[in-house]
Amino acid sequence: MPCDYKIVPRRALVVKIYVGRVTARCILDMYDRMEADPEYREGFKEFDDFRDVTDFAVTVTELGNFAQLTKGFTARKRLPTRKAVVVPDGPIRDAVLSVIRMVGEEEMLQVATFDDVSEALAFLGIPAAERWKSPGGDSHKIH
Repeated sequence: MPCDYKIVPRRALVVKIYVGRVTARCILDMYDRMEADPEYREGFKEFDDFRDVTDFAVTVTELGNFAQLTKGFTARKRLPTRKAVVVPDGPIRDAVLSVIRMVGEEEMLQVATFDDVSEALAFLGIPAAERWKSPGGDSHKIH
């Protein structure tokens, strides 16, 4: 699955992993699954990992739609969310940054982008020893 997530309840964390060819549909499907997951709670920290994306097949219009959707989700939240996005330099980073700019400053959402996983985790206050499984079954150590 190109867009998947793992919830780590004891850390109040959602790890979202994007792999290969990513489309708007797979992102929306992942968000639908995540929000319906009984372990998901409002206010969880979010770690978005775009390092293994090879094709970000999302149009400019879809990027704008994501920004509006994010603003809508954020407006109805009662608890703040902190999101760390790990994304390499290049067109995928440019697309992610454009969505962040379109969303603008939101009181209940703090977003930062990183090249380095350890810096992203420090931003979220997550210990370096955490592990999770990627959609492909590979074990990733967060440090």
